[in-house]
Amino acid sequence: MDQYIAIENVRIFDGKKHSLQQGSVLVKDNLIEEVTQGKLEKPEGTISIDGGGRILSPGFIATHEHIILAGGLSDQDQPHWGYQGAWAAAFAKKWIDWGFTTIRSAGGADYGTKRAIDEGIIPGPRIYPSGAFLSVTCGHGDWRRYNTLHPKFGGARTPAEILGHTIIADGDADLMAASRENFRYGATQLKVMANGGVSSEYDPLDTFGFTEEELIAVVKVAENFNSYVMAHTYRSDTTQRALRCGIKSIEHGMLCDEETVQMMASEGAYLSTQAAAATILFAEENIPPFFNPDQKRKARMVRDGFGNLVNYAKAHNVKCSFSTDLCLSASAINLIPLEWTARQDYWTPFEILEQATSISADLCELCGPRNPYGKLGVVQKGALADLVVIDGNAHEDITLLSKPHESLKLIMKDGDLHKNELGSSAAPVPKMEKTSARDLLEGLSDEQVHILVEIARRSQQQTV
Repeated sequence: MDQYIAIENVRIFDGKKHSLQQGSVLVKDNLIEEVTQGKLEKPEGTISIDGGGRILSPGFIATHEHIILAGGLSDQDQPHWGYQGAWAAAFAKKWIDWGFTTIRSAGGADYGTKRAIDEGIIPGPRIYPSGAFLSVTCGHGDWRRYNTLHPKFGGARTPAEILGHTIIADGDADLMAASRENFRYGATQLKVMANGGVSSEYDPLDTFGFTEEELIAVVKVAENFNSYVMAHTYRSDTTQRALRCGIKSIEHGMLCDEETVQMMASEGAYLSTQAAAATILFAEENIPPFFNPDQKRKARMVRDGFGNLVNYAKAHNVKCSFSTDLCLSASAINLIPLEWTARQDYWTPFEILEQATSISADLCELCGPRNPYGKLGVVQKGALADLVVIDGNAHEDITLLSKPHESLKLIMKDGDLHKNELGSSAAPVPKMEKTSARDLLEGLSDEQVHILVEIARRSQQQTV
């Protein structure tokens, strides 16, 4: 039997227009059935929710996250896989509690978490998994200890590799095999470490992670799977190389110059960058204490470059998604809701809402037939019923969303109410009239009736 939920008397942000429209939304099962400014025609038995004039928005989407790495990167060689799974389950619930109904995983073995969420075993957002990080030796995904030998030179694979969080591969052939392996497990897109990183110890920010030939090899595999590649890159030279090779999603980018950002725009690439990590986590007083002096220096470079990146992106109309990449430590996770506040100095509230809904959805959906879900990030007929109702004028003060437990009064994912503080009323369902055995047999032939009677007789004999 179909389930209908009507959310009435709301101001609708549809995910795209920088305006609010008074109206109501009817949800049928897991899809949006109707969006109207007029009176909703509600089927019998519809659950009705009065939004009280609050804002209704598509559920939020974040495009650079690491659920399975919730406990931090510094300890990945130590914990048992069951412990990591427990962390991931707790982290997934936090995401949905914050109103994020979808995330794109930017690396790590999130397949099991995704499956558990999709099957309703644990609460959490939809996940677009990238699978293991694709890293060259001495790249940002090479997490070996200093004295741990490379597997090709007598060493063993690290636990992080065995668990599927990262793959160290060099050369076209190995990288193509690793890329196909990720798709075999269920990746929706691929993630390459095309540049050095901040948190890793042995890959300076001035280094190229991949040769052009290696990047092209990975892109070819993704294209053969009708998908795309996202690239971890900060610098102009490494980002331009990635764009030339066909990368469609630039992750971070804080050290890019204007020429490079203009190239992003001309190539139609997306920029998935992070304000809270750059301006809050890497604020001088907050830089993680376990960072060594070189890691702290790199963090300062990223922090100082963020403002210029945003100015260039806005000047050239680069499509910017919403993301946080906050997983360096358990305490960093609690900074995630502050991404809304961190962005207010660079974008308008409507721009930020669009980033966190339709723009991020469009980026996720670049995976084409690898997309395990439907239409996301918009309030329109036929889209998935991932919705939030916001208390207050977030279109004027986006910082309200940095306190999601207070500001989000309703969270719906896939048509199910994860949270509802608005109450509801259900229209009465008409009573079913009693059906007699004679009614059930009406229309059957004598032979069919005889067969049913014989089955009943034998069944009774077996139970005596």
